[in-house]
Amino acid sequence: MGDDNPQALVPTAADLERFVRNPGTQRVIVCPIESASRKNPYCKCHAPLLPRLWYYLKASLVEPILKQPFNLPKIWLLRAYGAKIGKNVYISVRVWIDPSHLSLLTIEDDVLVGVEARIMMHEYRIREFRAGTVRLGKGCLIGGFSVIGPGVDVGEGATVAAGSVVGKDVAAGVTVAGNPARPVMGSQV
Repeated sequence: MGDDNPQALVPTAADLERFVRNPGTQRVIVCPIESASRKNPYCKCHAPLLPRLWYYLKASLVEPILKQPFNLPKIWLLRAYGAKIGKNVYISVRVWIDPSHLSLLTIEDDVLVGVEARIMMHEYRIREFRAGTVRLGKGCLIGGFSVIGPGVDVGEGATVAAGSVVGKDVAAGVTVAGNPARPVMGSQV
């Protein structure tokens, strides 16, 4: 990442864009920043005018569609913007899916995303910007009002209980609950 200097391990904005286009096997990219409240090269709101306008246009289209009770327009729009969505996926009303990096989202077949769940492909921490892939495995259930963070893989047949905050992977067949989400006793299939 960065230039050819072996000392330069700090990802650049170009590295982030390459990751968003094709993350390969890497699941998270961490970019140090001075402060979350200061201008940085990773935020779409600080991009040059045309990319910034495209981001705001995309966000203004995605958010109202995701609030609707009709599933087909949601699936179509997410796929059109680069998300990988399987068959028989249902996204409930008022779900919020991060519009800035939709190509990092994979929802496999037979997934249910509950009312007002939040799926984030990027976040700010005190001194870093993080972007990561999110995969919702086949047949998993994401409970209403839950939050799925960047870089999280929810395994096949797993359940995220309502209101949970998931920052780490959830193994296949496991039920997690709480903030932070932890496995519920006896939930392994």
